[in-house]
Amino acid sequence: MGKIFVEAIGWLATIFFLSGYYLVSRKKIPADGKAFNLINLFGAILYLAYSIANQIYPLLVFEIIFIIVIAKLLYGIYFEPKESGSGILRVEN
Repeated sequence: MGKIFVEAIGWLATIFFLSGYYLVSRKKIPADGKAFNLINLFGAILYLAYSIANQIYPLLVFEIIFIIVIAKLLYGIYFEPKESGSGILRVEN
């Protein structure tokens, strides 16, 4: 890969992470919501590609772990059943 292309990937990853944290700090999106986690996932995937291209192994390991954590969080948001109510079974006569 060309050096400029690889550096662009790294900068794009940085923009994803910074924009996500900016949006959360300004309370535009919730920190435990889909948008923030998707922004982080895209940033992590880009940093993963960047770390592979530049052979930065500590960052590579970190991003793999970070992607697993984000994937688990997103799985919980999208696929796990939501709790409704107080958990008390209401029986009507």
